[in-house]
Amino acid sequence: MLAQINHLQTQLGIAASKLSSADAVVLSSESHSRQIRDLQNTVAELEAQVKQRFADPTQDDSSQQLVDYGQQSDRAIAANVVHVSLLVQQDGPAGLLLRCNMCRRGPHDLQLDLPPRSIFSPLLCLQSHAVITSCCGQHCLYFFFFFLFLFLLLFFFFFLFLFFFFFFFFFFFLFFFLLLFLFFLLFFFFFLFFFLLLFLFFLLFFFFFLFFFFLFLFFFFLFFFLFFFLFFFFFFLVVFFVFFFLFFFLFFFFFFLVVFFLRFFFFRFFFRFFFFFFFFLFLFFLFLFFFLRFFFFRFFFRFFFFFFFFLFLFFLFFFFFFFFFLFFFLLLFLFFLLFFFFFLFFFFLFLFFFFLFFFLFFFLFFFFFFLVVFFVFFFFFFFLFFFFF
Repeated sequence: MLAQINHLQTQLGIAASKLSSADAVVLSSESHSRQIRDLQNTVAELEAQVKQRFADPTQDDSSQQLVDYGQQSDRAIAANVVHVSLLVQQDGPAGLLLRCNMCRRGPHDLQLDLPPRSIFSPLLCLQSHAVITSCCGQHCLYFFFFFLFLFLLLFFFFFLFLFFFFFFFFFFFLFFFLLLFLFFLLFFFFFLFFFLLLFLFFLLFFFFFLFFFFLFLFFFFLFFFLFFFLFFFFFFLVVFFVFFFLFFFLFFFFFFLVVFFLRFFFFRFFFRFFFFFFFFLFLFFLFLFFFLRFFFFRFFFRFFFFFFFFLFLFFLFFFFFFFFFLFFFLLLFLFFLLFFFFFLFFFFLFLFFFFLFFFLFFFLFFFFFFLVVFFVFFFFFFFLFFFFF
């Protein structure tokens, strides 16, 4: 008697597991619906046999001992699930009615309307306390990719902060160069304006304490205690290099991860496009200059000569970042010390155009380039996993 009931319960568990695994397949097919109906009939027949075996009035001593053993088991495993019947609704593709007979609780129905591919399906599977279907492992991976997407969004907004910080930093240095030029001009001709300009610099740095206090504390200290051009050279070198290497490290680290995990795709398509993108970008500016050469010769020839010169410096900076930048500011500092009185105006004009084209071209290009790479290739990888896993 005990062996028969154990055999029937084993067959009942096998049929219930087959029913739950059959739910992961598309329910619209006729063969799948017929298989589900057969499994439901098998489960119903097995349940009827178990109930008939328990409700048989002609029980011997062994069956009575089995009933006592079942009651002791109910007391021992109180609040655990001992019987689960699954009824698949025909109105929804993934709706499940979980009917659980709980010890000391009675029957309990739990209605679940699971979309076929929801990122929150693992939470609903765990909430049911009854059955882990075959799709739960797949849903857990969707759940993981959802939080991976949230993490990369935080990564993206950090680049957004870096971009606007340097954009603000760029306008500060424009104002800084203008005040610097005014300071030395008035100091050279009118010595009495010295303390007035000192107060203007004090107001300038005081308002920047409100935004970058710890950063510009070092700035403020050097302004009062070091020689002015030595201060400007070393401060700009330190602050500029720290934030730029932070930016380049994070950007190319993320770019390295994408290239590493999709290296076969990248080597096939992306590197040739990346090279020709810079090449045709430079050709675009050359042809723009060619077709508007009469306009440039009449009005802005000198200006666009410097424009292409700084464009060339930008490409040189892109491929030889550290050595070119260090050497450039060293020459800039020596140039200022040797030819200050004769080239003062041209020097500040040079600095103005350098910061203008460098910051705008460099940061706008890398910001939108990161934008395109992030959304295009991440969503490509995301939906590729969805369709082929």
